[in-house]
Amino acid sequence: MKKMGSMLAVIVFFSMMTMNADEKVKVVSTITVLGTFTEEVGGEKVDVISLVQPGICPAHFDIKPSDVYDVSNASLILYHGIEPWLDDLITSSGNTDVKKVLLEGDWSTPESVIVMIEKIKIALSEVDPENAKYFEKNADKTIEEIRETAESITEEAESLGVKNIDVICMQWQKQFVEWVGFNIIATYGPPEKVSMKDINDIIKNGENAVLVIDNLQSGTKLGSEIASEIGACHVILTNFPNAVPGTGTFSKMMKYNADHLFNAVKAERETPEQPSDTHKITSVILAALCIGIFLYLRKR
Repeated sequence: MKKMGSMLAVIVFFSMMTMNADEKVKVVSTITVLGTFTEEVGGEKVDVISLVQPGICPAHFDIKPSDVYDVSNASLILYHGIEPWLDDLITSSGNTDVKKVLLEGDWSTPESVIVMIEKIKIALSEVDPENAKYFEKNADKTIEEIRETAESITEEAESLGVKNIDVICMQWQKQFVEWVGFNIIATYGPPEKVSMKDINDIIKNGENAVLVIDNLQSGTKLGSEIASEIGACHVILTNFPNAVPGTGTFSKMMKYNADHLFNAVKAERETPEQPSDTHKITSVILAALCIGIFLYLRKR
């Protein structure tokens, strides 16, 4: 019996060891974009839950009981710094051992995202040191993909001469559009905060813009109206991966946005230029003269 008891104890011990070895690191990210980066670095070794879905303002997020439960089981929390409710959520969860990592700043440009990915790699390695090399390998692969994508975008931007193209841009896409190389001559904020005076100023200052570049998550009606008013092409970008098909990683989202911009530029260049008002008036006068001369010659 003693031998049987010892064997059972050994079996239970090794079973627990196997369960712990296979257990994934539970990570809570406050916003989906941080969750996407974590999934790229953590791969199969992490279980990521994102609290605030795209389209919801993180500052006004309403905590649910399920969020308290998720945080109570988390080893790591990644946040952006715009979540005033986070400390109360952690307190409610009773999880005093959870590691918090701040990932603030913009996530629109390659270099800013690479900084975030490096921080995520370090954070995951600290909570799960046994898989540190795995996280490092994934991070290196992700960073390499971002840099290769960025290089191809900048090459195409240069070949199209986008630095000479005037655009109007929604503020949440401003840093990415500047990075690509476009000349931003006017910007606008979230539609609910833009007054009629602001709109008139944007139209006046941006009347020569070729593109009006909008942000999907902030609403696109205002950008469409501005584009229609000045006769520009309306382009809609996304600043959250996975918000539209084919944007599951930052590299794919960056390429998706760049392709939309470049395709709009090419389409504008292929569209025959509309005649100006002066040309229209001149054409009418010449037509009238021709008709007059024709009638005069017939009378003779």
